[in-house]
Amino acid sequence: QWQSTLALASTFYEDTVSAFAKIASTEYRALGISNALSPQIDMATEPRWLRNNGTWGEDPDMTAKYAQLYVEGFQNTYDADGNPIGWGDGSVATMIKHFPGDGRGEGGRESHTNVGKYAVAAGGDLEDHLKPFEASMESAGLMTSYSILVDAEGNPAYGDKLVGTAYNTDLLDVLRKDMGYEGVIVTDWGVLNGGSTDPDAMIGTAWGMDDVEVPVRIFEVLKNGIDSLGGFNNVGPVM
Repeated sequence: QWQSTLALASTFYEDTVSAFAKIASTEYRALGISNALSPQIDMATEPRWLRNNGTWGEDPDMTAKYAQLYVEGFQNTYDADGNPIGWGDGSVATMIKHFPGDGRGEGGRESHTNVGKYAVAAGGDLEDHLKPFEASMESAGLMTSYSILVDAEGNPAYGDKLVGTAYNTDLLDVLRKDMGYEGVIVTDWGVLNGGSTDPDAMIGTAWGMDDVEVPVRIFEVLKNGIDSLGGFNNVGPVM
């Protein structure tokens, strides 16, 4: 059994993180799994947040380095001597998440819930939270956050609309155009369902878009350059 990523970070040994990524990816492949829904590279800047144990801690430079090592360790194939040789039949695609950094929920509340739908960039720390993503742009996949990211005054941190990341055109432009990310972008699960408008859905997190129908949400998400609708399997509204 491996310890959590936060515990791995607390060792301060980069070689340990690399070894974990290499061994875990080998185990994935042995099970026939070729895609990892990880790593979570949010920063633990809100001590009350319940997902801090899945992060690499609160330091942007350390998180960036460990994110890079994780992606490299999983996505490489290795020769008989254990040396990385790039993409191959031993590689496991990674999915960095939750862009643009989801460790700052208002009051420590969780963005899966209506009361936690806002994340607050109170200290003007936008660039710090982007560092881990900038360091791991080679990741084959990336997952967006649920949150509506605001500044200390409650205004949108990116753009002019109070909407979740998947619906925020200006924020996705930062990822695609400014940062040059070319991998697959996936919405987090439930983003196309509204908590008040889709009562039968297992989860509804269309924050800021509750007042429109599902096909409109899908259209807005696709316009933003998102490739995959996480957890959404109903082809009707898509068509």
